[in-house]
Amino acid sequence: ADEQDELDLEAEDLLDDLKSKNNHLSAEQDASNTPGGGDGSNQHPDEDESADEDELANKKDFPSSEDKEVDLILQNVRFSEIPGLSKEKIVYKFFRAVVKQWERDLAKRDDSERRTAKAKMETRTQKQCKDYIRPLFKMCKKREVPADILYKLHLMVQHCEQGNFRAANDVYISTAIGNSAWPIGLTMVGIHERSGRE
Repeated sequence: ADEQDELDLEAEDLLDDLKSKNNHLSAEQDASNTPGGGDGSNQHPDEDESADEDELANKKDFPSSEDKEVDLILQNVRFSEIPGLSKEKIVYKFFRAVVKQWERDLAKRDDSERRTAKAKMETRTQKQCKDYIRPLFKMCKKREVPADILYKLHLMVQHCEQGNFRAANDVYISTAIGNSAWPIGLTMVGIHERSGRE
């Protein structure tokens, strides 16, 4: 069932890529049908650059959309600054790429390192995380993430892309457990945010 879910998400990614390519081709056809012969002389310079990037992407051996997302993270591309992406799509693409990068990093280890207890534990942790985050991916695809959680997830992505991981962690903690007092009367238990912390 997990493999089927993974395949379903990959298929949806491929469909999204095909739709965006189709939209790009439609835009090119519309431009060629405009007066002036469609030689591109009236195009905006940014459109020429995006067309060059699309041609470069098409020249590759059709890497999966996940590989593209991981490569974008490695190139320090910020999903939150890509125009036209919804918050759900930004959250989905960012966390999906992070999970895939983690998987790639673990796969790059040599055999002797993979056999250690620590390496086996890291692999199990990565697989567990991948399984546990799958429902979030499905909710993002269906646009069913509650607005308050989506706002916090988007904020986490922005902080991570800026390299401000402490702020991202603070947003995560406030999302996961909040700032309210515990009903049993405990104070300063060590997991809530503290006002005196840097």
